[in-house]
Amino acid sequence: MKTEKERVNELLKGMGATLGMEIIQWDKGLIQATMPVTEKNCQLYGLLNGGASLAAAETLAGVGSGLLCSKEYVPVGIQVSGNHINMAHVGDRVTITAILEHQGRMQHVWNVEVKNEHGDIISIERVVNLIVDIKETERRGKDV
Repeated sequence: MKTEKERVNELLKGMGATLGMEIIQWDKGLIQATMPVTEKNCQLYGLLNGGASLAAAETLAGVGSGLLCSKEYVPVGIQVSGNHINMAHVGDRVTITAILEHQGRMQHVWNVEVKNEHGDIISIERVVNLIVDIKETERRGKDV
């Protein structure tokens, strides 16, 4: 039988798994994960790619919103923006913390911080998730 932590970490399949993310804490409105900085998520000079930080933030906020939704609804990221403050290097491990700022019926807004092992802010992101009926996503997928 899987533990609750194993079940929550299964939600990281796809991009989260590609980035090597692992959820370490979750509660209503807060979710936290770690991510290793490797050659796979770095830019040319061995520094964490800003796009990887944005992808990690959107992924974590999506999991957080998913944990808040009933089974008939899914979160879809509609906006992500970020500011890159410091650098993380290959071999570092960053911690990503997402805090829910607004939980509406159709939108969730998350503030996300990526920090290094010393607690220095690497980047700050804001993620907005649209909450949609899963049947609508299936219908639209067939229209494409």
